Amino acid sequence: MKPTVSTLASIYNEWLDTFWSMVPGGSHARPAGEPSPKEAQAAANQEWEDEGGLVKPEKSAGPSPASGPKIPL
Repeated sequence: MKPTVSTLASIYNEWLDTFWSMVPGGSHARPAGEPSPKEAQAAANQEWEDEGGLVKPEKSAGPSPASGPKIPL
């Protein structure tokens, strides 16, 4: 009887698939119509900006800490 030769990578991939299948919502396969998390975030940012919001805050035109009065030591 000859033992079958399997690579570490194939064993790891099988183990990984088994592990993720036990995690709720952790399977690799998503329904075809569902966007990835990055695509969903980009769509949410675009919708927020379309409604007049800002995703990144504007820099204030106020004085910077370096331009304040110097305290003698």
